[in-house]
Amino acid sequence: MPKPRMFPSGPILLLALSVAAIAWGACVAPRYRVGKELANDKSGAVLDISIRLEDFAPERMVCLADALRDKYPDRDIHAAIFSAYDAAQNFTPGDQELTPSALYAKSKLHGSYHYDRDRGENFLFLTPDADSGSANSPFNTRINLPLKGQPICKLAIDGRCLLEFKHIDYPSIGERTNGSGEVAVTGRIRQNGVVSDLKAIETKAEPPAWESTLKEFTLRNLQTWRFATSSHESSLHITFR
Repeated sequence: MPKPRMFPSGPILLLALSVAAIAWGACVAPRYRVGKELANDKSGAVLDISIRLEDFAPERMVCLADALRDKYPDRDIHAAIFSAYDAAQNFTPGDQELTPSALYAKSKLHGSYHYDRDRGENFLFLTPDADSGSANSPFNTRINLPLKGQPICKLAIDGRCLLEFKHIDYPSIGERTNGSGEVAVTGRIRQNGVVSDLKAIETKAEPPAWESTLKEFTLRNLQTWRFATSSHESSLHITFR
């Protein structure tokens, strides 16, 4: 029987975001492409697929799970879901060779779907940071199916899910590997989900010499954040701790 694949995780910083329920409407599954079909028999299917980044919004992912169940009826399903087709074609879990192509493929892994009849499991797992793929990461969202109410996105602003960001690691300064502190930032989230107009309004750090490094790192990382699309812009006010 096909078994779910485990993906590596890495260190993170803590930050403050809101938990939000997502408006629920008609279920329209996003278009997906199969990069690799690793198994497909009467017991189960294991595959790597790709969808557009904006389709990682929870309500779209729930519809995708329904579509996969229709495509592979009466069998277990373990699908790794990427935001780029070439990543779905070339990803190798547990790849020890950190080549540019391997790092790229891994960075586009933003979700998975698991259906296991024997274990009674049926859930989606959303990973905006592919390098923080562990189940206990504060950035990741598990959505158990079938739904009981609206799908919940763990990390959201103004009801807009955080879909992708570059891994948050600790910057170094001189011989010190890290420091501590916090940076309060304001900005805007455009309709297309891109973050803009970022400004650090307050920074505290220990040691004090780490303040500028922490601020620059925070602003640089926030530029990689992508949220769900919307018909309106949203204000962003967030604190890295």
